[in-house]
Amino acid sequence: MHLAFDVLIRAPQEVVFDFLANPAKRPLWQPSIRTLELETKGPPRLGTRWRESVRGAGSFDMDICAYERPTRWAERLESRVLSGTVSLTFAPDPEGTRVTLAADLRGHGLMRLVEPIARLVLRREMRRDLGRVGAILRAGT
Repeated sequence: MHLAFDVLIRAPQEVVFDFLANPAKRPLWQPSIRTLELETKGPPRLGTRWRESVRGAGSFDMDICAYERPTRWAERLESRVLSGTVSLTFAPDPEGTRVTLAADLRGHGLMRLVEPIARLVLRREMRRDLGRVGAILRAGT
């Protein structure tokens, strides 16, 4: 399943990139995350690995598979129900930063049967999650 959309975040490109490219900050803008455990020490970079548990979806093994500050970041994810990649590109905009999300995901097991519904739900949730980032950055978190 492929998902693609873009959002405007009213903050400088480098600030938006650094916030979204840091897995440790995910629980701040993704309320569905129950736990997140970094497996790689140090700052986020290509190859950084972590495991996160998401309400209603189980646990995911994740890693950063693209890290081109401040223009592109991507993650690879693997779980029993879903695997694939999510890529974010960052472009300057007169009002802040245009973030474009492209996700290529494959459902496993029952997820394959409900893929049309899952696509709608994931798109809505991903868009909502990214929408939170602007408010968080404006608040200075």
